[in-house]
Amino acid sequence: MAKEPATVFVNGKALRCPVCDGDRFKSRRTLIPNHPLAFLSWEWLGKSAQYHACVRCGYLYWFVKVKE
Repeated sequence: MAKEPATVFVNGKALRCPVCDGDRFKSRRTLIPNHPLAFLSWEWLGKSAQYHACVRCGYLYWFVKVKE
């Protein structure tokens, strides 16, 4: 997790929480447990995602890489 909550930008726009209108988030990259061996922490077998948790209410934004 990020040491301090921060403003997060996605595609040049600052995120705002749709629940409480907060603008500060803690961020982390994590494994999406979509593979049968994900419980072994073999991250190269699964996909990862970035999430941002609102520090006011806990609402989560999830982002995965999108192929263009």
